[in-house]
Amino acid sequence: MADAVKGFVLKQVAGQGASDPLPSYMADSGAWVRALEYAGSLNAIYPLVYAVQQAPWKDALPHPVRLALAEELRRQQTLTGAIRLEARRVASVLARANVPALLVGDLDLALRFYPDAGLRPVEAVEILVTPETHFEALRALGIEGYRAASAAMAERPGGLRRDHSTPIVYLTLGLGPAGAIQAGEGPELWERSSPGAYAGMAHELRAMAPEDVFVHVIRHAVRERAMDSPVWINDAHFVAENGAGLDWDRVSARISAAGLQAAAWMLLGVAERDRGTAIPDSFRARLRSELGVYRKWRLSRFKGGAESLFASDGPVGLTSRHLA
Repeated sequence: MADAVKGFVLKQVAGQGASDPLPSYMADSGAWVRALEYAGSLNAIYPLVYAVQQAPWKDALPHPVRLALAEELRRQQTLTGAIRLEARRVASVLARANVPALLVGDLDLALRFYPDAGLRPVEAVEILVTPETHFEALRALGIEGYRAASAAMAERPGGLRRDHSTPIVYLTLGLGPAGAIQAGEGPELWERSSPGAYAGMAHELRAMAPEDVFVHVIRHAVRERAMDSPVWINDAHFVAENGAGLDWDRVSARISAAGLQAAAWMLLGVAERDRGTAIPDSFRARLRSELGVYRKWRLSRFKGGAESLFASDGPVGLTSRHLA
């Protein structure tokens, strides 16, 4: 039963179960308690509740379950609304101070790549500024009442709050603790970014090029162990499918430069299998050539058979010539 509930959650979060009939085991309130607990462990409560609200069987759920899910949806929508409002406020403050700023992270993904921003859990506003303007950004936000969010500082530096009730704003010089912006990459990242991507926010707020977002998603998935959450798979799928003007040759070059070929294969292989993500043949061929025969064979065994991107290259046994 526990595995069946988990499978149900994963299918809903992947957007694959809306037209299916409700399984009999999910008619029990206790099953929904387990489903929400499991979704919470995946950071996927919002996608689960959102999917349920679109399902034709939602009215057949037990009344207490419907009430609990509706309340959870309202809570998540309130949080998301507060985060968007905070992002608009911060973007305006920095624009008035003439501080260049990039919106990055979960909110950027939700607003630019997901078909509905409600499908992507967002917990904070992440703004990237340059080292040269960091002090000025802090000064401008300080005048507006933003102070260090002490509760968040132990996990990640740079957290700011306007008061105790507002979402955390991360004003950072890099993307995440693993440093998604590598040494020497910063200027190029800014040069490739563009303004005016976010409706309702200051025009000056910049957005990363889709290719850079794609590489960031892959690096983030490595750091956060992509297989632990369907949310990271969704990120890769929606950036690949909805990245307007996504240049796969540039994606290939940046993945190669970052040494993320194996990570890209694993993440996109799962996205292709479970989400139907379209992977261009030219991109697949470049990864195949760069990974090498032995690594391709070892990686293909994780997925097996025809489901592997590199199934045609996987020898039954390897000899010394394969390893050369």
